[in-house]
Amino acid sequence: MAPDGKSSFNDVNERYPLYRQKKNSGVFSKLKEPMTIEHVKKVCEDVGIGYSGIKIAIIDAPGLKGSGFTGYTYPDGNLVALYLDAFINREALIRTLAHERMHVMQVKLYGPPQNSLDGGAFENGSKQAEVDWIDYYHNIYGGK
Repeated sequence: MAPDGKSSFNDVNERYPLYRQKKNSGVFSKLKEPMTIEHVKKVCEDVGIGYSGIKIAIIDAPGLKGSGFTGYTYPDGNLVALYLDAFINREALIRTLAHERMHVMQVKLYGPPQNSLDGGAFENGSKQAEVDWIDYYHNIYGGK
C-alpha cells in the first residue's frame, strides 16, 4: 500500500498480474496468425522485412473481419496499422508487411501521394513488393 493507504501501482501489479494474450480467441480464433506485436516482429525477422524504427499497431476491429482490408501506412510513414485480414494466414501477413513496408519507403522518399496518379504508382510498387517477398518466402521456407 502507498503511504496514503491507497494501492500503489506495484501493489496492483503484484495482486493482478497483466495477462498477455499469446493466441487469438473469440471472434479472432479462426485467424491462423497470432495478433501480437511479438509475432509480427518475428515474422519480419524470419523473412527479412525491415521494420526497424517503424511503429506497428494491430487494429482488432471485428467489423473489419472479411473486408479484405489488411493494412494502412499513415501519411508520415512512421506508423503501419495491421487489420484482421492480415492475420488469416502466414502468406497474407507477409504480403501485408511487404506491401506496407514499401509504402513507408515511398512516403519517406517522395512524401505522401498528392494525386491519384501518384497513388496508383505507389500501389503498383507495393503490389510488386508483395510478389517479391512471397517468392522469397517460398524459396527459403518452401511456402510453409
